[in-house]
Amino acid sequence: MFEKFTEEVSLDLPCGPFIDDDEALEDDFVMLESIARINQESLTLDGDDENVDWRDMLARCEDLAKQTKDVRVYVFLAQAALQLKRLPGLASAVQLIKKTLSSYWAEAHPILDDAKDETPWRIMTLNELSGDSLISLLTAMPIVESKQAGRFTLRDIRLARGEILLVEGSEEIIPEMGLVEAAFQECEQEVLSASLSFVNQIQDDLTQLQDQLTTSECSHARYDWDKLISDLKYISGVYSKYVSVAVEVEEMIENEPDNESGANDMQVIVKSTGINNRTDVLEALGRICEYYEKYEPSSPVPILVERTKKLVTMDFMSIMKELSPDGVKQVELIAGVDADS
Repeated sequence: MFEKFTEEVSLDLPCGPFIDDDEALEDDFVMLESIARINQESLTLDGDDENVDWRDMLARCEDLAKQTKDVRVYVFLAQAALQLKRLPGLASAVQLIKKTLSSYWAEAHPILDDAKDETPWRIMTLNELSGDSLISLLTAMPIVESKQAGRFTLRDIRLARGEILLVEGSEEIIPEMGLVEAAFQECEQEVLSASLSFVNQIQDDLTQLQDQLTTSECSHARYDWDKLISDLKYISGVYSKYVSVAVEVEEMIENEPDNESGANDMQVIVKSTGINNRTDVLEALGRICEYYEKYEPSSPVPILVERTKKLVTMDFMSIMKELSPDGVKQVELIAGVDADS
């Protein structure tokens, strides 16, 4: 998505000019900061959406990224990309930061002329990847969407699980965990797998970036990405629960001279967590009962579900006998069948 910004800005200045030394770039950056501030303030509890424009923020970030390799621009880019393009956007922005600092550590802006300071300028900027704005965006991002059950964010899932509590007097509605489960069950496996891959990519890139920083002249500085890493780990765990992937690796070494690979073959088997047969139906009903036993023990729903489980393996006439014995004779007359035959 942002791969094009990894290329050199020019032969003379691979990372382009420093924004603060270029009047035109500085004017553009000041405007970007102003727009970003308005957008960020809208994320607070008492914020409003007036004058909020994430698309304008993204466009301005991309325009500046063509002209200079500045971590400050990239952090704003990560925020706007997360808001507009969700996990793919954040993954692409974090990867841009990692690749830029890997290739242009000495030249990237802000340069490290303050490397001996307790927290160099570049490090303070990178710490905003785990700042309130990006964490708020990540928390409010839909983790799963379905036509029937709806969409649910990271915050929704934590509320449904009882891991966070609403403040007294809040009018926010706590989602039913059963609906959250249903949304994941309805969502396509390909979508869930792709989302999990993006989360894992972000985690891997952050780990590589952290390794680079800890071996640099800024190794004494604190890299405070704890909130971001914690949330990503949580999201990864949520997706992993619904994406079941079994990987079987077979090493096949052949001695024939025409064997070019020598070869290691990997067979990937994806096991769907969807409902494909009666066994899956029974398992799903069992999970519903588990939910109510854990979160709503006084509910009568499990009694009805247990009776439903009994019906799953029955044929039509057996179900009629179970639910409406008096109606069986009418069905026999209408259908011309004998329930006992």
